[in-house]
Amino acid sequence: MNARQAMDWLEGLDPEAEIAVTAKFPGLDGWRVTSWAVSTGEAEGCPSLEISVEGTDFDYPAPSRALLEVLPDLLDRLLEAEDSGYL
Repeated sequence: MNARQAMDWLEGLDPEAEIAVTAKFPGLDGWRVTSWAVSTGEAEGCPSLEISVEGTDFDYPAPSRALLEVLPDLLDRLLEAEDSGYL
């Protein structure tokens, strides 16, 4: 979604209404997070929305296992980003 698409969508909403954000992780058996703190920022040279997860629920074994499987790759990517100066 580019800024124009976001602006067009937001223009149709009540300015006083809250907006819900749901993150879906299809690679983690559909695990979802709906408790966020959202702020504006800048990432990789462009405006961004920064999302901090306030709470998660890993009571479901399948998403927990899936997360553990992808964790090494995620850590490698984080280290690469740090080495490249993105963090």
